[in-house]
Amino acid sequence: MCDIYDKIMLRGEEKGVEKGIEKGIEKGIEKGIEKGIEKGRAEGRSEGIIKTLADLVKKGLITVVQAAEQAEMPVSEFKSKAGLTV
Repeated sequence: MCDIYDKIMLRGEEKGVEKGIEKGIEKGIEKGIEKGIEKGRAEGRSEGIIKTLADLVKKGLITVVQAAEQAEMPVSEFKSKAGLTV
């Protein structure tokens, strides 16, 4: 009788572990997706800022130095990311 009880308990534990692993994987995937979305939004904002500043430089409304300062990056990096001649 103990063997059957032990087998039932062992199977129950195995099922619990399986469910725990499934939930852990689901949570991990959800967090990964959330972080990916956050990163994508941040990159999109950054690209938009650089594009806007580059347009202002091209129109002669601000200097490259001013644009780089606003973008909080060195002038050479701003020029490279903005597609301006180096």
